[in-house]
Amino acid sequence: LFRSVLYAGANPATAALGAGNILLYGGAYTLSKPRTEWNTWIGAVVGAIPPVMGYCAATGEVLGAEALWLGTGLFLWQFPHFFSLAWVHRKDYARGGFQMVPVNDPTGQRTANLVGKYTVALAALPILSSASGMTSWMFGLESLVFNGIALRAAQKFSDDRSTENARGVFKTSLWYLPLLLALFLFHRQDHDLDETLLGDVKRQLRGYCAHDLVTAASGDAAGSSGGAEGEGGAGPGAKLCPVHIVDDTVGKAKAGGERLVRQLTASGPKP
Repeated sequence: LFRSVLYAGANPATAALGAGNILLYGGAYTLSKPRTEWNTWIGAVVGAIPPVMGYCAATGEVLGAEALWLGTGLFLWQFPHFFSLAWVHRKDYARGGFQMVPVNDPTGQRTANLVGKYTVALAALPILSSASGMTSWMFGLESLVFNGIALRAAQKFSDDRSTENARGVFKTSLWYLPLLLALFLFHRQDHDLDETLLGDVKRQLRGYCAHDLVTAASGDAAGSSGGAEGEGGAGPGAKLCPVHIVDDTVGKAKAGGERLVRQLTASGPKP
């Protein structure tokens, strides 16, 4: 029934992903839980597929850049989330016969290392989405704050593998994921969203955005002075904005790379 609903309401690809994910959950994941620690990695794949389904239902694409970003984010997030939870309840998992990493990790060092590694990997995603143009650089800059908090929680757990510190990682993961996804959506470079409710919300919130405030103030100042920079909408004051600093740096790096490629091509062997 569910496959028919997805097939009729979305598209065949979404229906196929849903059917495959149920088989993966009921098969490989469920059967692996009492047998191998790899059940967490299999379960992470199960958890990563639903956002890809949602993207596929909306766009018809399975392997779009944004779908891969969403799936990767959900995959990586599950390790700090579940390893910290499993450490807190490792005795219960052991009594239930489940092969979890914390169950087979008396000191907690391996668990803490995995939490730290996947938290670091997760922290790279906003930077990658900004660098690729999927989102504005404001997303990457904002991520320094919430990823700093997540990394701090992971470090505390690594320094002292206590139940309290494990709970700290788990509680951080609860607000981290919705914030990550909300900011990703908010900062998407998609003008098709300008006429939607999200576009209205973004316009309302621009009055509180440091990036937009600096840019607007700089543009007004340049415009009132009648300078040439006023015509471009951003005067010299915009150079103080962190987003403009990053954009300018990335732009210069790209231009430098293109010049280097042209020079190497020009200096290469002639046919």
